[in-house]
Amino acid sequence: MAAAGPAIITLVAYRLRLVRTAVVFLVLAVVIAVPALPFAVRVGEDLTPVPVATTPGPPEHCVEYSGGDNRCPGG
Repeated sequence: MAAAGPAIITLVAYRLRLVRTAVVFLVLAVVIAVPALPFAVRVGEDLTPVPVATTPGPPEHCVEYSGGDNRCPGG
């Protein structure tokens, strides 16, 4: 985000044909963005939740199997 200001100024200066000003602010934007990139990647990894691996447990209700005797309580 810190490099967004100089990048916008670069575009406006280039559009207004202020080439030297555009080059200065382009260099400034790159100088700000390059060190910030690894930090931004680390922050992005922390924001992405890793899904928790779950294993299904036993069923909470009676499950009858065909071809066998009924092992459900009360039936």
